Amino acid sequence: MKQIPCIVFLPEDREERINMLQSIFGSEVKMEILKQFCTETGVKKKIYQHDLIEDMNYSNKTIITHVKDLVGLGILREGMEKKRNWRKHLEVKENMEWLILLLHDPGKLEEEKLRDSIEKFSTLYLKHLKSLVKQYGIDERHLL
Repeated sequence: MKQIPCIVFLPEDREERINMLQSIFGSEVKMEILKQFCTETGVKKKIYQHDLIEDMNYSNKTIITHVKDLVGLGILREGMEKKRNWRKHLEVKENMEWLILLLHDPGKLEEEKLRDSIEKFSTLYLKHLKSLVKQYGIDERHLL
């Protein structure tokens, strides 16, 4: 079985972790929202909520409810910007880009982006690992 490179960042609390995974993978709407962030170059930086509503075959209320859930789960971040009118946009939080890449077809992902993602996630992972090493008093030499 061929594997894709993936580092998974999940909440520490067991119930939160289970809730997050069930909420994402148990919902077709949430999966479709997250798939909107998949591009050939990796993860789309920004999506406007209005565009989601126009492009997806769900009601405004359904999309807004699921977007709020994804924000509440700490996967997406909301922002506002003004061009002609105020528009709400969504961004994937940096430590949750793994989730978008997990939904991505690795064969369609540009190799350079895959390398960049591996470097980025490795850096995030090593920072997290460093704090765990300190927290649990692990000798770093035992990790190599």
